[in-house]
Amino acid sequence: MAKPPIGPILAALAIPIAVMAHAATWIQPARPLSRDELLELAVSESDAIGVGRVAGVHDTLANVVNGVGIPVRSMTVEISEWLLGRPGTSAIEVCVPSADSSPLFSDILLTQGLSDRQAVFFLDRAGAGWSLRAYPDPPAVQFLESRSAALSVSDLRRAIARQSPDSLMARADLIVVGSRGEQASRCPSGALERECVTVRVKNVLAGGPAPDSLRAYSVMMGHIPAGDALYLLKRMPVGDFETVGFRSGSLSIKSGRVDQWGLTLDQVRARVLATRASTQRAKPR
Repeated sequence: MAKPPIGPILAALAIPIAVMAHAATWIQPARPLSRDELLELAVSESDAIGVGRVAGVHDTLANVVNGVGIPVRSMTVEISEWLLGRPGTSAIEVCVPSADSSPLFSDILLTQGLSDRQAVFFLDRAGAGWSLRAYPDPPAVQFLESRSAALSVSDLRRAIARQSPDSLMARADLIVVGSRGEQASRCPSGALERECVTVRVKNVLAGGPAPDSLRAYSVMMGHIPAGDALYLLKRMPVGDFETVGFRSGSLSIKSGRVDQWGLTLDQVRARVLATRASTQRAKPR
């Protein structure tokens, strides 16, 4: 049986979706972010990033009882190139986060020539599947215009490179292994949304000396994990420390290994020394 054209289906679906209330409120960063920083933020919060196209969209109800159910939105995405992560397939089903009440999905439905448009997709793991990155700035789906696509992908590659362990280590003033306290508090100065945590320093890997405990924050709330973590920090004028690289500036340690990097602490220590020695040699004399 021939498949119906995508355009009429999208138009029919767009009518009820476009008028939905947008109730979600997102906490803003602790300071304004440049375009490059927003790209790096999106990279730090994504498990995979790919360039491809939307092959289909789906808007259904789950757990329907007496005609009432939970709205479930998803799309079929065909990836031509993975820039970050390797989901293992070029065609995947991607969910839209249930908390996302932005106009992104309805905008996609109304996009002309959707199946022919190249886009960048920022994805998170969701159980055994995949979901669009939830935070809306920058959007989790960004269409590439033919005249600027190469430049946009180039910018994205640079943002991905800044998230590499070597880049993060080189940019940090202080690198420690530590454990945050249970209670968080607002920083004594700065934006109201800024959340400071007290980190008990267990080991200094670079940039010392360091106090036994210090106050650290991420530009975005919710980035600092509980338990032992590797902290890559930048000294701030008021005495606090800001994590470098957004979510990548405080990485959980499990069984003596930095989970995200797959490196033991001994391997991290050796890499820190090598990276910072290389950075020192590269500086002009």
